[in-house]
Amino acid sequence: MGYDYDKNPQGFVPIRPRDKNSQLRRFLSAISLMKGGRVLEIGAGGGRFINAVSNAMPYLDLVGIDISKTSIMLAAQNSNGRIRFLVSDGLSLPFKDGSFDAVVIMDVIEHVEETGNLLKEVNRVLKRDRIFHAFVPCERNPWTLTWLFWKVRIGNNLTRKYFGHVQYLTTRELEELMFKEGRFRITEKTFSDHLLSQLITLFFHFVPKGILSIFGEKSVETLRDSYDYVTQDNKNRLPLFIKVLKSLKSTWEKSFGKFFGLLVFYESEVLKHCPFMAKGVHVTARKIDSH
Repeated sequence: MGYDYDKNPQGFVPIRPRDKNSQLRRFLSAISLMKGGRVLEIGAGGGRFINAVSNAMPYLDLVGIDISKTSIMLAAQNSNGRIRFLVSDGLSLPFKDGSFDAVVIMDVIEHVEETGNLLKEVNRVLKRDRIFHAFVPCERNPWTLTWLFWKVRIGNNLTRKYFGHVQYLTTRELEELMFKEGRFRITEKTFSDHLLSQLITLFFHFVPKGILSIFGEKSVETLRDSYDYVTQDNKNRLPLFIKVLKSLKSTWEKSFGKFFGLLVFYESEVLKHCPFMAKGVHVTARKIDSH
């Protein structure tokens, strides 16, 4: 059974333009010279990034799509009203050729089996020589923790199980796909998610979920950030064990979440041009020709 994006939506925790978030900063940098025009975010989730972009650059015409009805509903609820949200598959975009001045994909390519077809659709709806920006966790980059797990065959399905990842790329493979399938010329490439970030993710996301899975998938689901937003369950009916865990999680995030978030941000900014041990890859490119 595949990952259920309606039951466990992603990308809805609010973020502000001034927040110290490397993904958002590089998204904004990629389109910073735009003084107008139309921008599409594919896989917008609950609107986390596109809402922040709208607040920072209100003169842009923004469109966000996602396959998850739940995510789009949350995105519309959290929106400032200037963004058009649609339920749509990135493999068959409901737009005419050359409809956009920029297309952005954040944390989505790793969720798609037919990556080549996705990039061809991006090419189709993008105007010639205009901007394509993507953030991709390249989980088979040498010397990353995910690469190590694949080598030893222990814990090599964690991102598939808990986040729905089905595509495991290296930076080089991503570049080749963008050129051969998408017909894009990369103009800028930076990195994030180095060792410290990976260790934090491992010990504060994957390990707790792995332990909780012993008590059943329901226990894992109730601790997801999306649970309180989409569940219809009466919170008072949750088992005491789950209530205690949710309370501990909330206390931990309030006490240490900001601190660890800052560590991850500054690590990514200091090492943004260092590919060694980097899992996160940020690429900005231009469409060079049509298919």
